[in-house]
Amino acid sequence: MHEFAIAEGLVKIAQEELRKLGDPPPKPLAVHIAAGALNQIVKESLDLAFETLTADTPLAGACLVLRLIPAGGVCAKCGWEGSFPKPPFFCPKCESARVTLTSGRELYLESLEIEDVLTVDQTGSVL
Repeated sequence: MHEFAIAEGLVKIAQEELRKLGDPPPKPLAVHIAAGALNQIVKESLDLAFETLTADTPLAGACLVLRLIPAGGVCAKCGWEGSFPKPPFFCPKCESARVTLTSGRELYLESLEIEDVLTVDQTGSVL
């Protein structure tokens, strides 16, 4: 279950980014990540690991949002570029195996969605 290791790294990075936003940090509503299809992430396992690792942290209760990036490539023989539905990776145009993968291995924190907190003065005016 490599999702636990992925979640550990994500939680660490997300907490570092939250600390940069203030002390105390704002309340995160969602953590958005992008992951290539070749990482073979099982979303339910990643959700469970994220929930477990964020309990009793500033990230507790935040939703994990996954954007899946398909495997893509370019053919060295005919120049075709596009996405592959699944392995094995052969050019769908000329059936060559001389393809170079250009996407599908990514894994990164895309954004943090945080609660919008307004500061008001004693008259009720937004600062």
